Amino acid sequence: MNKQEFFLHKLREESDEIGKAAAKMMEFGPRSINPATGNTNREELTEEINHLYAAIEQCIELGLIDRCDNDVVEAKKQKVNHYYELHLKNSA
Repeated sequence: MNKQEFFLHKLREESDEIGKAAAKMMEFGPRSINPATGNTNREELTEEINHLYAAIEQCIELGLIDRCDNDVVEAKKQKVNHYYELHLKNSA
């Protein structure tokens, strides 16, 4: 595995960890304590998000990806909010 592959693997790994932490928070709630670490699920998820930020920064530094485009981020947020509104409408 070369350096680029290694850091892309880390990016994927951290993304997977966020999914696991989010699932635990959904199932047990944000205040539930992880007995292995003593942290709440909210703290665990925040930590994994920070790990992902670090992996993203490393990939940027290696030239594997570009920095975030704020316009793209805002457009995605609007799209997600739109789908959430549809979800609420269809759940009623």
